[in-house]
Amino acid sequence: VLLVILGIFMSGPGIPGPGIVVILVGLSFLALEFDRAERLLERVIVWADNAKDRAENAPRSQKIATAVIGTLLLAGFVVWAILDDIPLVPVL
Repeated sequence: VLLVILGIFMSGPGIPGPGIVVILVGLSFLALEFDRAERLLERVIVWADNAKDRAENAPRSQKIATAVIGTLLLAGFVVWAILDDIPLVPVL
């Protein structure tokens, strides 16, 4: 349960990354013990397979648009960090 909670905390609001992996590991451990967690894990696996298929079959224009938008968001964050003098390492 702690791994699932930690994964949710690490994911943030819709941010993909290591948190999702931690959630899946925690859910896998829970699935060994609880039938309900096993059913949830099976649904997550099916959902992930469907998402992978949709991403692979997406039109080229959609893939390019996603890459351009992601790049613009990253560039915007870098410009914002430079202009607002955001430190690279947070100071406590």
